[in-house]
Amino acid sequence: MFKRIFVCISFIILYAASLHAQLPASTEPRVLLRYEKSFYGQLHTQGWGIGYRTGYNLTAMKKRMLDVSFYTMKHPKEVRISNSYMYINAKSYIYGKMNHFFLIQGSVGTQRTLNEKPYWGGVEIRTFFSTGISLGFTKPIYLYIFPDNSLEKYDPEEHFYDNIFGRGPFLKGFDDLKLHPGLYMKAGLNFEHGFDETRIRALEAGVMLSAFLKPVEIMSFTDNHNLFVNFYVTYHIGSRGN
Repeated sequence: MFKRIFVCISFIILYAASLHAQLPASTEPRVLLRYEKSFYGQLHTQGWGIGYRTGYNLTAMKKRMLDVSFYTMKHPKEVRISNSYMYINAKSYIYGKMNHFFLIQGSVGTQRTLNEKPYWGGVEIRTFFSTGISLGFTKPIYLYIFPDNSLEKYDPEEHFYDNIFGRGPFLKGFDDLKLHPGLYMKAGLNFEHGFDETRIRALEAGVMLSAFLKPVEIMSFTDNHNLFVNFYVTYHIGSRGN
C-alpha cells in the first residue's frame, strides 16, 4: 500500500505542476462564496480514516480551515495468520498484536489557491497545511485460547501459536482504553474539479505526522514508536455558501 500511495502522490504533484503552468485564469467574474464544509474518506500508509472539514475565506485566495478526523493506525510489522491447520473453524488474528490503536484529531489550517478554475470548469489547485491535537487510544486485543476456548486478554508471555484459537470480539476491551495525547500536523495539495462553485468534489494528497509523549504499545516482540509519519490520499464531498 505504501508504494501505491507514494506513486499516486508523486503523479498528482507532477500533474499539479503541469496544470498550474497551463491552465488560464478565469475571464468571467466569480461570486465569492465565504463558507464551506465537506466530509472525506482517507487512505494512508498505515490505515484509513474519515473526517469533517469546515472553512471560511480570509481573502479571495486564502482560507482558514478546521478539521476533525478519526484514524486507525497499524504497526508496519502486522501480519494476519490463522491456525486453521491445527483447529477447525479457527479465526484469523495478528500474532503479537497487543492493542488496536485509534486516533481522534482536531486541527486548524490554511488553504491557499494556486490557480483558479476557468469559468467552463476544470481543476483548481490549492496547498494545505494544518496543525492540532491528536488523542490516541489503545484498546487491548482479546483472543480465544485453548484448551478451554476461553476469551482472554492477549499476553505475549502466555499465549503462543499452539494455544491460540483465534481473535475475540472486536468490542471486547473498550472498557480498558488508554489515552495517548499528542500533536498533529498535515500538509498537502488539494485538487478540486467540476464547474459548480457551490459543490465540493476534491482530491487531496500529502503527508501527515502524529507525535506522542511516549511509544504507543501496538505490537510485542518488536519496537514501538511515538512518532507516526504517513502519506495519505483523501476525497472530499461537500458544499459552499454565504
